Amino acid sequence: MKAQLAVRKLNTDLAQLKALKANEKKAVAAIQVEEKKVVDAFIAHPTMDTFMSSVSKLFSLGQKDATTRDRFDTRIAAEKKDALSLLPQAKPALSFKELNKDRVALGLKPLAKPPEAPYGQPWHQGPGQLLGSDTSHYQSDATFHAAIKNSQFAAIKATQGTSYTDPVFKKRWAELGHKIDKGEMSLRVAYCFLDRGNGTAQARHFLNELGIHGKLKDGTRLALDWEASALSSPQTLKDAANYVHQVTGLWPMIYTSASRIAQAKSIVPHAPMWEAKWTNGRADHSMPFVQYSDGPGYDHDVFNGTKAALRKFAGF
Repeated sequence: MKAQLAVRKLNTDLAQLKALKANEKKAVAAIQVEEKKVVDAFIAHPTMDTFMSSVSKLFSLGQKDATTRDRFDTRIAAEKKDALSLLPQAKPALSFKELNKDRVALGLKPLAKPPEAPYGQPWHQGPGQLLGSDTSHYQSDATFHAAIKNSQFAAIKATQGTSYTDPVFKKRWAELGHKIDKGEMSLRVAYCFLDRGNGTAQARHFLNELGIHGKLKDGTRLALDWEASALSSPQTLKDAANYVHQVTGLWPMIYTSASRIAQAKSIVPHAPMWEAKWTNGRADHSMPFVQYSDGPGYDHDVFNGTKAALRKFAGF
């Protein structure tokens, strides 16, 4: 919440900074117009009297120009100082695109690549476990509601490839959002089932269907499902994850089988892992999320941590 407040203050300072620069430019331009008029008047009537008068007027206008610039520059410097002090506090709540935009506005060089953890909280291995689920249109509404009952987190399929959207996704996603808003749930996860092919295009379709073009809301996280045909194309996973990170500033979770976890970590080293481990998966505390069973009824998952840890992971 402190980061969000810092963002609001930073945006106010940047707007004021932009206005001050525009007003300074306008004021200086007006003085330059007056200077041109004096010079033109002298050229039209080049006498000794008009020369002396012109010199006097230009000197006065020169002083006015210097005073005007000093006055605005002092206010601009103070505003810029305030904004620069807010940038580190606001950074955790800014997407990579927003961060670079603000850096340029403050006269700083844009970053070549996103910071590793621009906002949200990383997972830290600890005590406790919370049960959850992941579902898609293959589960009926009754099964879906049974899966999310009394759960602190749930994942649902959003898209696959570059054009498919799960037909029940938007309705169920909104329902999970209402539970988050009411405090009945801490985390909802939307996932994209990757096909072999253009990872960037698949991630773009994923985010467009979600209506996400920047920072994620608290309680919302994204995941990439890396299995089936996509396993033969590590580049697909890398490109999709990089695109999600570029837009949101946060690495997506990577869902894959236990035998592929090491490879997934090498491809996207900073992404949280969601391991499919149906044999004794509940006993594996080394991953943030583990899918420990594919039934009955739906896929069963566990978060290795307390509710407080889950809420930190979710951005609260």
